[in-house]
This record gives sequence, C-alpha cells and structure tokens, in this order.
Amino acid sequence: MKFEPTDSQLEKYINPAYEDILAICDEMNFQLKCGNNYIIEFMESILDNLKNKEGGFKREMEIDGNI
Repeated sequence: MKFEPTDSQLEKYINPAYEDILAICDEMNFQLKCGNNYIIEFMESILDNLKNKEGGFKREMEIDGNI
C-alpha cells in the first residue's frame, strides 16, 4: 500500500507530528544529555517496532481473508 498524503493532511497531521517528534527528541537530549547517536538508535527501535506491527497487521488481515 502506497500512501500519498494530501496537502491538507500534511498541514493538519503530518507536519505537526514531525515537529512534535523532533521536539521530544530535543527535550530528551537536553534532559538526558544522551547525544544524537542514542536518539538515532532510539528512533530506529521505534521504526523496527512499527515495521513489525505493520507486518503483524498484514498477517492478521490475510488470516481473516481481508487481503
């Protein structure tokens, strides 16, 4: 599935989410003094988790016969 957001979706949801995520990472670095390398590893673990959830969702859909 390829998602292409509309300009409205970018403005209303995606850009604010991006800014929020960056602000959280900046605050984490400020509070913990953990450095960008740790934040990158942290974000990669989130990406891995999301990839696994998406795969699990697709498998569930296949099992249910929705795909």
